[in-house]
Amino acid sequence: MSKSILRLQDPTDPESAYLLETLLERAVAARCGGAAFAWATAAGVRLLIRDAVFERFLKKYPFDLVVGVDTTTTPEALAALQEAQRDLNGLRVRVFISPSNASLFHPKMTWFGERDGGSLVVGSGNLTGAGLRQNWEAYALCPLSVAETAELKGQWEAWTATHSLRLHALDSAEALARAELNRGGWGARRRAAPTTAPLLDAQDTPVLIAEIPRSGDRWKQANFDQDNYENYFGAKVGTQRRMLFQWLRSDGNLAEVESRPSVQVISSNWRFELNAAADLDYPSNGKPIGVFLRIAERTFLYTLSMPGDAHNAQLSSFLASKWTGSLTNMKRLRFSISDVSGLPIVQQLLAAVPKAFKDDEFA
Repeated sequence: MSKSILRLQDPTDPESAYLLETLLERAVAARCGGAAFAWATAAGVRLLIRDAVFERFLKKYPFDLVVGVDTTTTPEALAALQEAQRDLNGLRVRVFISPSNASLFHPKMTWFGERDGGSLVVGSGNLTGAGLRQNWEAYALCPLSVAETAELKGQWEAWTATHSLRLHALDSAEALARAELNRGGWGARRRAAPTTAPLLDAQDTPVLIAEIPRSGDRWKQANFDQDNYENYFGAKVGTQRRMLFQWLRSDGNLAEVESRPSVQVISSNWRFELNAAADLDYPSNGKPIGVFLRIAERTFLYTLSMPGDAHNAQLSSFLASKWTGSLTNMKRLRFSISDVSGLPIVQQLLAAVPKAFKDDEFA
């Protein structure tokens, strides 16, 4: 086995390698795999299993997933897994039910087989939004030779065969009944929800207000300059880091969390795809303006203002009053919260922070 790599998931470190990013990275060349997680949430399933990279892998190659239901995993998580299993030919999911309340099913490991070897990722993070991205976690990435991968695969198959009677279908009465217990807490095992919303420093929390240019028929892919791409969003040229976005709709409701790879193209545009722009025609007059609030490293709450709405004229005037660059360039400026707290659209974003990026691990 090649030297293992210890990775520390630190939500305050812009250079931290999230567990989600590592698993997606390993899935690119994978031809088989498996995983065991103590618990899962629907948010975690969406982030990993329904990511486009992982879906490409699962549509072609087998992946054997075992999840526990001793705590946290709810029927909604099982439903999300069942939908994924139905859509993705290679995915097989089973539920491990512990024989006794005296012990928890508690592993967090994923393995992949590749053409020339494989890898094992083992650590503390579960199949939840918190475990994959938000929590402080530690895990090891262990490269494997062909022989080591074959040995691991054999161990996995032997273990699942030994415990076949404890492995249940996602829609089995046993699995659903056990998961139902996790709604209101089962004994003392349910984790307590955070009692306060995350605090955003009025001086240090950056807000980006940016005009978004036309990009052919695919302006859903919002282009940015390299400075903001790297120094605001935390992307890195030459890599594909994952950014989390959540759109605050104009009606005040939050959309689903978007997990986006950074995209760099030859034309020196740096871009992210944004759901807020889907199915919208690019305006013939004026420009769409995005307002982004960074609430954690590579994690953004945002809204999109279109010409003619309640905010666009004010935002356009505000940008023009602060802009010192060429008038032919897209206006993109970063501010502290205290600098823009008087803008109603920023106030709406700040009010939505306590509800953003919720994971039912803490429901």
